[in-house]
Amino acid sequence: EEDGVIMHPDDAASRGIATGDRVRVWNRRGEIRLTAHVTNTVARGCTIIPRGSPYRPTEPGVIGCPSDGGGPSVLTIVGRTSSLNHGSASGSCAVQIAKL
Repeated sequence: EEDGVIMHPDDAASRGIATGDRVRVWNRRGEIRLTAHVTNTVARGCTIIPRGSPYRPTEPGVIGCPSDGGGPSVLTIVGRTSSLNHGSASGSCAVQIAKL
């Protein structure tokens, strides 16, 4: 099942995005492609990917290719960030979003 990305209506409108649109979510670390969900339950300037689903490369075996429908970890800091866990402890990162 796909994660989806939740956006504020003002942020979505400025990008020409509506609920159900496929969007590109990216930063310098990577890119994922998700379905937009537009609602005022998230603050302006913020987006939420509510859970992490598996990485689904658009081109298996090609390093750096986008993930289609999951794998939000490609957007976050890579590596162990705490001695208490074996993964990224980050809960946020800056991204850009555009309609596909």
